[in-house]
Amino acid sequence: MKNVILSFPYLSRILGLLITWVIVFIIVKYDESLIKRLDEASKKIEISPRDLKTINRILDYIVIFIGIIVTLNIFHLTSYLYSILTAAGIIGIIIGFAIKDIAANFISGIFIILDRPFVIGDFIKIGKFLGKVSHVSLRSTEIITLDGSKVRLPNNLLATTPIINFSVREPIRRIDFSIAVSEENDIEKVLSVLRNLVKKESKTIQEEEVQVFISDIKNYAIYVNARFYVPKEDYFEVLANFKKKVIGEFKKNSIELAAPVRKNI
Repeated sequence: MKNVILSFPYLSRILGLLITWVIVFIIVKYDESLIKRLDEASKKIEISPRDLKTINRILDYIVIFIGIIVTLNIFHLTSYLYSILTAAGIIGIIIGFAIKDIAANFISGIFIILDRPFVIGDFIKIGKFLGKVSHVSLRSTEIITLDGSKVRLPNNLLATTPIINFSVREPIRRIDFSIAVSEENDIEKVLSVLRNLVKKESKTIQEEEVQVFISDIKNYAIYVNARFYVPKEDYFEVLANFKKKVIGEFKKNSIELAAPVRKNI
């Protein structure tokens, strides 16, 4: 009876060891399905098979490492546990400095996939780069600029830089047009011409508020603004045509644009 009692702790440890590694085995075997769900959840964001395998491998290493820690704890080998954690911490710091940019891009890529600030096909602006998203991976994002060039941006840059997504989910966009006219003009006439041009624009969404106002006065110039809403797919076309119409109507109504002020040196 005494031997049975003495052996009970060892049996419980062996049982705990078996349960631990059975759980590790199940997670390692089936975590690939979780990765596939991540891929399915990120529709319109293309994750390459290589990136999926990388995520799967990292997850496996983490689960196995946790299994080792639990095993050492079960057998009360805490001194070895502390040594492993200390060594892992030192090695982690060294590796972290060596691959900090790669790791930052990789983690940022995961957040982009989960948060989806944009998807493939969206028209975005990141810093000075403006273009259409053509490819997204865990390390970088590729956009095609207006001149047809391909620009590959590290995901770490995207995570720390404001992103303007012109392919917003809202069906409408606001045009905010500003122009400087000479202070010699009849300002009421200027505002009236702009207001009439907005009303004549066939693609203006009449249900939304239209604003025509003076935004600033400086350097002998008066800045007037026109704000109105159009369907988002017509934004760039309407804005380009509106600029042409403004120039034509201003010439027709003898409205002078503000001349640049030259400073004598």
